[in-house]
Amino acid sequence: MEPHIVFEDEQIIAAFKPKGLPTAPLRGIEGESLLSWVISKYPEIASVHGLSDWEPGLLHRLDTPTSGLVLLARTQKAFDQLAYLQDRSLMIKSYEAEVSGFGPDETYPELPEALESALKDGFPARPFAIESYFRPFGVGRKEVRPCTRDHRNASRHYYRTEFRLEDSGKVICMIKKGFRHQIRCHLAWLGHPIKGDGTYGPSEGELQLECVKISFPSLSDENGITTISIEK
Repeated sequence: MEPHIVFEDEQIIAAFKPKGLPTAPLRGIEGESLLSWVISKYPEIASVHGLSDWEPGLLHRLDTPTSGLVLLARTQKAFDQLAYLQDRSLMIKSYEAEVSGFGPDETYPELPEALESALKDGFPARPFAIESYFRPFGVGRKEVRPCTRDHRNASRHYYRTEFRLEDSGKVICMIKKGFRHQIRCHLAWLGHPIKGDGTYGPSEGELQLECVKISFPSLSDENGITTISIEK
């Protein structure tokens, strides 16, 4: 599937990123990415100061093997407003995942007792959540693992992932603050890594994870009552 625009107005762009395409180029390295594709169509985004000098207008990233919605700002005012909302956990991103069953190894901490009990018969049918800090892990620190706050390499924030099992057997994963590989690592910690995730699970093939919805308060509603929901 090719990248395409899902939603646009005078302030924002929501673009679909296919699997295998980087969200943005690496620092100092030019290359094909969703961001460069969007800027070729909306050149004004290049002048919006973003999360870094090489990520103008970009509000969040998806891992290269993950597909789905990516939100970008067309103006500096829109970026600043959206970054403020995101920093205060007022932006909700929903992902759809296909999971398998495979227990985590000894590099993961023990699960909370209540969750371990709920998972003994498979992925729970009732919505639930898991929370943790994260630390870098592995060769080149390319992976992450859950950890406690007192770990010397613990992340600055506490991260929460909410889960809901769909009738189709797919899992909806919702986050407000996102850390690198958060959903992938949390599902592997639960003993249900995403299908196709050879990094956090045993399976190969394409990663079955997609960002399908982004919701946030309307930028035009000063009271913050109106919610904008963009779906794939």
